[in-house]
Amino acid sequence: MAFHIYVERKRDSAYIYDRPLGTDGTVYDRWHAPAHRLGLRLLSEVYDNGLNVEGAELDELSDELNALETFWDKKFIRVGPISYRTVDIDMVWLKEESDPRIGYLREAIRIAQECDGSLRIF
Repeated sequence: MAFHIYVERKRDSAYIYDRPLGTDGTVYDRWHAPAHRLGLRLLSEVYDNGLNVEGAELDELSDELNALETFWDKKFIRVGPISYRTVDIDMVWLKEESDPRIGYLREAIRIAQECDGSLRIF
């Protein structure tokens, strides 16, 4: 199963944004587990229930994304020009693999806010 990030425009229920978040295992390991560990209400729900946010919750999601990215930055050390290694044995993936997904989610938040839409992940 793969998770995607969607933005739906309210006025006509049209999806105007669609980008991948990751496969089942990726979303669990890189998003759900750290979000749950940090107590991030919205991001920790993605794996189990998906996510559907709009309005003020988009700001909350943005704040949670900042917290998750800060967590990731503390868990990885640079070992070369573009390589990182984990400093936490339970996180054995490379940080740069998730960077594009962070950008997708940030872009989706911005678009949903601009069009008064909802952001969905499922």
